[in-house]
Amino acid sequence: MADIIYGVDFGTSNSAIAIMKDGQETVMRGRSKDDKTESSILFFPKWEMGVHYVGEEALAQYLAGGMEGRLIQSIKSILPDAFFKSTWIHGEKFEIDDLVALIIKHLKTKADASTNANVTKAVLGRPAVFSEKPDEDKIAEQRLRSAALKAGFEEVHFQLEPIAAAFSYELRIPRPEIVLVADLGGGTSDFTIMRLDPKKISLKDRTSDILATGGIHIGGNDFDSAIMWHKLVRYFGYEAQYKTWDKWLELPVHLFRRLCQWKRIPFFKTRDTRQMLQNFLYSTDNKEAVARLITLIEKDLGFSLFKAIEAAKKSLSDHDSSTIDFERLNICIHEPITRSEFDGFIREDAEKFENYLSAFLANAEFDEQSIDTVFITGGSSLVPALREIFVKKFGEGKIRGGETFTSVASGLALSAVLFFE
Repeated sequence: MADIIYGVDFGTSNSAIAIMKDGQETVMRGRSKDDKTESSILFFPKWEMGVHYVGEEALAQYLAGGMEGRLIQSIKSILPDAFFKSTWIHGEKFEIDDLVALIIKHLKTKADASTNANVTKAVLGRPAVFSEKPDEDKIAEQRLRSAALKAGFEEVHFQLEPIAAAFSYELRIPRPEIVLVADLGGGTSDFTIMRLDPKKISLKDRTSDILATGGIHIGGNDFDSAIMWHKLVRYFGYEAQYKTWDKWLELPVHLFRRLCQWKRIPFFKTRDTRQMLQNFLYSTDNKEAVARLITLIEKDLGFSLFKAIEAAKKSLSDHDSSTIDFERLNICIHEPITRSEFDGFIREDAEKFENYLSAFLANAEFDEQSIDTVFITGGSSLVPALREIFVKKFGEGKIRGGETFTSVASGLALSAVLFFE
């Protein structure tokens, strides 16, 4: 295969690109020698029209500029949303595929600089299910394809992300195995049962080796939201009351449910919502909390707050306790959290996850004994409560990990032999 082909893993939280050249696969490094991913973030500075930043540079510029501008995160999670078609940023209209294209273009440019070529062929990853609704799933894939074309690719093929992860793992095994691959990301958890064999790595047709695929919309973003709901909403007025006429009522709970979803916080900036919050501020019994809520929204601090939540969550993977630390303007939070608390917060999602996994195995007519190995990858694979589900079901001896954030990109590049001559 003389052509250079890229494997592009556009993720909810992080993205990566791998290069297939002369039969060798290489994952591009990020800003540091140890980092092979880019955050899936865009930043549009308020005072620099037509300028945008991607990835870690976007975060650096956002913080350096006093958080003045438009920060966009978790774009992948809204790809299936037919009602979200475009947004205006500093007077310029962006379709959703335009935004995704900026991130993919950034990855492509970085890889092109390494290969010294304008590479136009790519294998893109996609989850097993963007949406349980077929029409929404189709919309999401169409948007992702359009974004890749706008980013400069001309020939694009899709590979399911858990299958790509399986190909990455296949390089590490000495003999055939029946493997359950669990790719646990920020937005979805995807599963594949596949027959892997190191002697088959270069074969073009692996259809018969793919034994089952599936997925569920549970991921790291849900766990961050759970922490926000259980630990932090009270800082922003949850359960506070406001006076209307001669009655005292609690602030609407739907405001705080929305506040727990990072991607929805920017939509608080409507005239009606702003006026409503000002009315609450005037009549509430907890003015400090409502003032913090207004600051969070008006100063676009939602992203920074959720990064603090994420940092505490990651710390709980290795420690029994952590602290959510966040100080901006009139918002000062140093909230302790324990792993047992966190496990309780995500118990409902973990049970749904476990039930889906059991149903997935049953529908595929596999049981725990017929699975040789379980390969767990993706950022949410570091959540102890999820790992424990696999250990309980399959036993510690069958669990494998590694390349937590890059196995999909690597496997997408390895998939090039399936789609390109």
